[in-house]
Amino acid sequence: MPGVVWGQILWIALAGTAIPFLMEIAAVRRADPGKVGVVATGEPVIATATAWVVLGQALTPAQLIGATLVVAGVASIQLLTNSVAPDLPPSAV
Repeated sequence: MPGVVWGQILWIALAGTAIPFLMEIAAVRRADPGKVGVVATGEPVIATATAWVVLGQALTPAQLIGATLVVAGVASIQLLTNSVAPDLPPSAV
């Protein structure tokens, strides 16, 4: 493989995998792990929307349904968590 391809593979490995993983670990140390988990659940939807806007990639109906389910799940978790124990500290929920 040409050197350019290896550079692209390295870029994807670092920018798309290693750096976000380390950032998530750092976020869990500083923020409520539950909220970090909810945000992490939305990452595929954010990546898909970015690919659609920036790269002009087409979304299939299955991808749109999947994204809708993820967003609905994240929203329902947030609403349920806030309504079940609004006065408790985040670690108690």
